[in-house]
Amino acid sequence: MLRAGEFIICDIFPRHRSGYFGDMTRTFLKGKPTELQRKMVEAVQTAHDTVADAVKLGVSYKSLAELAFQKLEEAGFPKETRDGVPVGMIHGLGHGVGLEIHEDPKVNQKSDELI
Repeated sequence: MLRAGEFIICDIFPRHRSGYFGDMTRTFLKGKPTELQRKMVEAVQTAHDTVADAVKLGVSYKSLAELAFQKLEEAGFPKETRDGVPVGMIHGLGHGVGLEIHEDPKVNQKSDELI
């Protein structure tokens, strides 16, 4: 059920008849956002823009992921565990797609590969 006032996350990963995947995630909101929801969206946009500006030859994936976590924490959204449940940004920044839905490179805090 889609409830008013809650984020709706759509993760779409179609596979073309050639065998290649696409992958797109979008977040929507039914209704008017709360102040907290606005703050969340602004924090994610700031983290995204900061990381996009930092991408250049020689920068490790790990440092980009850490930069995103830092920006989100500065905005009041730390990665933590509450009552045994992980909250915050609990995923990486991205991954390759092709004949598999999740391919290298994976852009997360465990990746030391260079761009």
